[in-house]
Amino acid sequence: MWETILIWMVPSAITIHNVEEALWLPAWSKSAARRWHPPVSVFAFRFAVVILTAVAITVAIFAQLGGHGTLGFYLLAAYAIGQSLNIFVPHLAAVIATRTYAPGLATGLFLVLPASGAFLMNALSSPNFDLRRLLVVSVVFIPVMVLSIPGLLGAGEMIEKRRKAEAANKPDAGDGI
Repeated sequence: MWETILIWMVPSAITIHNVEEALWLPAWSKSAARRWHPPVSVFAFRFAVVILTAVAITVAIFAQLGGHGTLGFYLLAAYAIGQSLNIFVPHLAAVIATRTYAPGLATGLFLVLPASGAFLMNALSSPNFDLRRLLVVSVVFIPVMVLSIPGLLGAGEMIEKRRKAEAANKPDAGDGI
């Protein structure tokens, strides 16, 4: 039961963190973060966040179903590590660089870090847990997740442009046609 709670604390914290970012990061990126990061559109950013949140939930499902020693469990541990690192770079670094609050820092510090830390401490205390396997999975998974972000933002921008183009080409319902 306790392991189940710890497994689901990680994607729950990530989801709340991602909601905070989805609500406020696009506007922040257009003003405070200009030198830190190119501005992101609301739709593209939220598209990326939804996909990344879905990955966290999917990985947690695999961890729950498989338990200790499975790839799903190690992927969730790697996700927890990656999200913990995300608190410091870019969030804390952005706060220092821009001297403004970077959306996601509070939920990262007060939700993601404790949830990830509790999950990882429990995992590491298990006699079956293989630290070398975690390192291998983390060295592959974390960069893949980080490198997926520009692609997800680009996909979101393409979808947004296509939606706008389709809306512009759609006949107005009020034309009597």
